[in-house]
Amino acid sequence: MNTNRASGRAARRNAATTTNSDIRTSFDWLYALWVVLEVAAGWLFFGAPLLVALASRGTRLRHSRSKQISLWVIAAIVSLFALAPFLVIWFGLSTTHIEEHRFIVG
Repeated sequence: MNTNRASGRAARRNAATTTNSDIRTSFDWLYALWVVLEVAAGWLFFGAPLLVALASRGTRLRHSRSKQISLWVIAAIVSLFALAPFLVIWFGLSTTHIEEHRFIVG
């Protein structure tokens, strides 16, 4: 009877240990690192997030299609945010003519 109690405690202890290790391994730290690296690369130059997404193809992330797609989408969005002011000026969507006439009292 004593062995049943001891084995029950050991089973509960092992179950708690595997639950904690599953929680730690279920979150993919490498993927999170690449996402942070893409956002941080947006400060370097305009195409840097796209280069980070390309470099992620050399890691074990290349096996996960959904993670690769999300990395490329994040890289595209960050790159577009960096290029947005230049695109607005290039397409002539600037609103400077409105600001010039704002303070004219006539």
